Amino acid sequence: MCNNLKYESNPENKCIDLKPLAFLFPNSTDVNLLRICDEGKQKNFCKDCVEPAEVLFIVALAASFLVVLSLIHYLMCLSANYARIKDNEKNFQELQELQYLQDTEMGTLSKDRY
Repeated sequence: MCNNLKYESNPENKCIDLKPLAFLFPNSTDVNLLRICDEGKQKNFCKDCVEPAEVLFIVALAASFLVVLSLIHYLMCLSANYARIKDNEKNFQELQELQYLQDTEMGTLSKDRY
């Protein structure tokens, strides 16, 4: 909005229209309050409000990138742990089978002795 003001030839179009952002100002009923037409107020609005917001947008973008990266890392760890649990479960079943075989062999050997 601020960059487009420089290229407008019609003075009526040189207003900053905040009507799309009216939901942010629920107490404002006057439509003219949502238009900034004074050149000094436009400069204050653009310099004081818009320029610092650009830095915040960049910070928000970086933060969202970190969140997505963290979620990907979490899913990788979750899948690795799941695979490890499944592998350990398979090994545990093999150990149980070996224990069962040893117990049955020892039982048959002890019966053969007596």
